[in-house]
Amino acid sequence: MKKIVFTLILGFFQLVSLAQDKYFVSFCADGGVPGHAFISIGRESPSSSSSISDGTWGLYPVNSFDAVKSIIIGEVPGQLRDDFLRNRDYTYTIEVTESEYNRVKSTISRWKSKNYELKESDCLSFVMEVANIFSGKINIPSRSGLENFPAKYLKKLIDAN
Repeated sequence: MKKIVFTLILGFFQLVSLAQDKYFVSFCADGGVPGHAFISIGRESPSSSSSISDGTWGLYPVNSFDAVKSIIIGEVPGQLRDDFLRNRDYTYTIEVTESEYNRVKSTISRWKSKNYELKESDCLSFVMEVANIFSGKINIPSRSGLENFPAKYLKKLIDAN
């Protein structure tokens, strides 16, 4: 009897150790005008029975007045900011592989030193670059016209998928 119980316990722990984390990326936007787009990444860990947020980021000009100024003068200093508390009117979440997740994290690191330029290197550009990592999995709409507003673009992304 002890051998059977031990075998069952050992089998259970082997199953638990085989369970792997699930990784997720969310594309988000608030519905204001002009609005703001950002991403959120996280994972579920079966071994600890928990969900873990690895961060939420959006690109901003360092000085908020520089956003409009960037149309005229070009690039201005930019920064990724924590958008965890930002309103999410639109969200599209996908499950990704660990490798894709690591590519997202590399993209985030690269964008931490990017300058800001409206329509060229702005919050939506950042979200679209992350989305392009998954171009084989999801349909990524083009950015044009009124879809330059983050909420309109996110709605278009959601509708395309």
